[in-house]
Amino acid sequence: MIDASQVSCVIVTRGNVDLSEIKASLPFEDVVVWNNSECNEIVYGRYRGVEQARHDVIAVQDDDAIIEDWPAILAAYEPGVIACNMGDAHRAFYKPMNIALVGFGAIFHRSLIRPALERYTRRFPEDELFKRECDRVFTGLNRLKVLTVPYRNLPHEETTQRMWREPQHVNDLTEIRRRIAAL
Repeated sequence: MIDASQVSCVIVTRGNVDLSEIKASLPFEDVVVWNNSECNEIVYGRYRGVEQARHDVIAVQDDDAIIEDWPAILAAYEPGVIACNMGDAHRAFYKPMNIALVGFGAIFHRSLIRPALERYTRRFPEDELFKRECDRVFTGLNRLKVLTVPYRNLPHEETTQRMWREPQHVNDLTEIRRRIAAL
């Protein structure tokens, strides 16, 4: 199992929530926060944040959840694979699509990012859809290991400002799946 001291954690945020509870829950010494209120890259900010990370093994999570068993996610680390944590409902929904969510805790080697995202951008633009849905591009173009590790949502996860609640969310998912399948 990889030690947390050898892993950098990246959190992407809109910059409008308190991250102190999340930071206190993390076992990592190197934590990078990409604050979209300073430079709005939407979800792509997660991958921009990786550029600032000290280590090659990267853990990620969203700004609206507490991961309750990071050691289990660390134990799932495997070079060449993205280990993603998702609850049963998300697993059932995303498994047929061969994509995953990384916001509930994921770990991977940074070398997996560039080939996947460049494969996509050779054919499709780095448009707003890409910046919103790049997690799906990243997971859809890499090998996955999906786990179920306990996490809890923070109260702001239910607000109308979350991406999953935005009107274009379903259409964006449909379009990004079409683009990934075309690759």
